[in-house]
Amino acid sequence: MSKVNREIKSSVFTSLFQNCSHAKEYSLELYNSIEGTNYTDPEIIKHIDIDVSIYRSIKNDVSFLVEDKIIMLVEHQNTVNPNMPLRALMYIGRLYEKLVDQASRYRTKLLKIPTPEIYVFYNGTQPYPDETTLYLSDVFMVEKEDCPIEVKVKVFNIGMGRVTTDKSSSKSVEILEKCQILKEYSEFMNRYEQCKFGGDEDPARKIIEECIREGILKDYLEEVGDEVMSFLTAEYDYDMDIKVNREEAFEDGLEQGADKASIDIIKHLMLKNNNDIDQALEIAGIPEEKREKYKKIIEEENSNG
Repeated sequence: MSKVNREIKSSVFTSLFQNCSHAKEYSLELYNSIEGTNYTDPEIIKHIDIDVSIYRSIKNDVSFLVEDKIIMLVEHQNTVNPNMPLRALMYIGRLYEKLVDQASRYRTKLLKIPTPEIYVFYNGTQPYPDETTLYLSDVFMVEKEDCPIEVKVKVFNIGMGRVTTDKSSSKSVEILEKCQILKEYSEFMNRYEQCKFGGDEDPARKIIEECIREGILKDYLEEVGDEVMSFLTAEYDYDMDIKVNREEAFEDGLEQGADKASIDIIKHLMLKNNNDIDQALEIAGIPEEKREKYKKIIEEENSNG
């Protein structure tokens, strides 16, 4: 089985909203768009950097302090992970560890801490609502009306080539119309994805040069274009390794009679997390050429009660 590259430390998303020279301006623009505020001073943004990633091994999360809040931004390029609230709970704990010194935790006076706001930007092509909210309480084994712990994660579907599940949806979600930098980012990534599978020898370089000419992320790409190429190449290699590992693991499972276990996992994802069958198959890592077989089995089981 191939060895997955676990050393990826950044992504275009992180670079744009946290690490480049205009990151505070871009983060403020996005914050204003989400929260409906009109702040103009980028210096109110205080980025937080800790050595942990909320999703996979790619450091594609952004965290900053503003207005007595901790803002967490996470981008998903493939599928929205239904376990995001759980991951966010663990991640926010790490952020509080960094922000609150140990001595303060044991004082008798009430300690005020920044309020967390967690947002996910889905940039894939699988059907997904324009906007939705994921709740940690949805995954608890025992449902409680008055849950002692809750985490809410707001998800925006920003993919230019997306398929929405909202029948009344417009061609572009509201957040993209409000936030120009996010719209340009989505356009850039959409063009790259199309070019990547179009047979171009160097898709990253081609799209970077094309977008600079057309004024898409122009300042950012002129500043860190070489780094962007390395991010895109690393992420592409990572995704290919993950795909190979999933397929090989799936084949190994078939040899060991794991069909039943896979079907149980898919049905659990559909029932507990409200995934449709296509989303559940994707999350479970079922290779595309095997999905029709599984869909048929599950549909027959459902029809038989």
